[in-house]
Amino acid sequence: VYALKLEGAADEARLSSLIAKERDAFVRLIDERRLLAATSDMERRQSTRPKKARAIICDAREFRSSLPLALYGRGLTVVPSTLVVGDYVLAPDVVVERKSVSDLHGSLQGGRLAGQADAMARFYRTPLLLIETTSSLKGTASYVADTQEQPDKKWAPKDDLPSTRAVEARLAMLAMAQPRLRF
Repeated sequence: VYALKLEGAADEARLSSLIAKERDAFVRLIDERRLLAATSDMERRQSTRPKKARAIICDAREFRSSLPLALYGRGLTVVPSTLVVGDYVLAPDVVVERKSVSDLHGSLQGGRLAGQADAMARFYRTPLLLIETTSSLKGTASYVADTQEQPDKKWAPKDDLPSTRAVEARLAMLAMAQPRLRF
């Protein structure tokens, strides 16, 4: 990971604080992992039958989202790593690419998602796309784009979020191009 830092720039303090937070998060993660290893050793000695530990390999960049913490809270072992393909590896043949709604829109518009889906299908037997959203999209830019009547425009402007119908159409095309991709 490379970071370009310009001294005296307006964002210098913000960048420094973000780097410090990320460093602190990794230190906490390493400490917690050490504690988990000690706890699992004690449990292994006390247990009469061996239990198979369920571990999920998580891309280190994904620790900005709440999903790794939620997985850890469910008793799963989350192993941070730098992944080239996908965001989470659930099994040797299962990979997950997580997208927030806004990232999904940008990935579809720029064509990045198609390349990510190709790579996942090339290296894993079961590629999954996880679209992380809230319970309701009402009030978001994509909802507004769907409900506004625009008789002279078939598509939203390029710098705006596309309508939900446009996203659904692009996801359908992606599903046809990558039949093994699961949503």
